Amino acid sequence: MDVWISIVISVVSGIITGIFTGIITFWLIRCKKPKLEIANSIAKYKINNKYVYCIKVVNKSKCYLYNLHYELCLVNEIHWKDHKGDYDKIYDCKVLTFSKPMWNIMCPYSKKNTDFALRISTNEDLESLLSNNAGTFLTFCFTAFHGDSDSCKVYEKRYGITQIQAGRYVCGSSFKIE
Repeated sequence: MDVWISIVISVVSGIITGIFTGIITFWLIRCKKPKLEIANSIAKYKINNKYVYCIKVVNKSKCYLYNLHYELCLVNEIHWKDHKGDYDKIYDCKVLTFSKPMWNIMCPYSKKNTDFALRISTNEDLESLLSNNAGTFLTFCFTAFHGDSDSCKVYEKRYGITQIQAGRYVCGSSFKIE
C-alpha cells in the first residue's frame, strides 16, 4: 500500500512540476520578444540642397536586438477587371534604397544614452513618388531578433504623402519632429 501511495505522489508531483515549468517557459518566451516603436511620420530635411527622408525606430526592449533587416517599399495599387467582370486589386512593389548601409544591432532602451534609436534615411524623392497616384503608399517593414530569447518579430508601418513632415526628429525616444 505504501508503495502505491509513493508512486501516485511521484506521478502527481511530476505532472504538477511539468505544468508549472511549461507555464513559466511559455511566459518567458512570450515576454522576451523585441519591442519596437516606429514613427508615424517621415521627417524631411535638406542636406546639400537635396531632401533626405528619415524614419525613426526606437528599441523599447531592455536587451540588445540583432540581425536587423528593414525595407522601404513603394506600393502601387492597380485595379483590374477579372474574367467575371469583377474589379480586383494587384499590388506592384518597388524596394527603395537607403542612404547608409543596414545596421546589424540596436542597443537596449536606456535613459542614459540614445543608442537605442535608429534614424533610417533615404535620398529618394518620396513626395514625387507618392504624388503620382492616389493608390500609392509606402510600406516600411522592420525585423529584429531579441538578444536573450532569440525570438523574432516583424513590424510594419504604412505611410502616405500626408505623413511626410518637414524637420528632424529630436533625440531620445520621442517621435517629435522639429
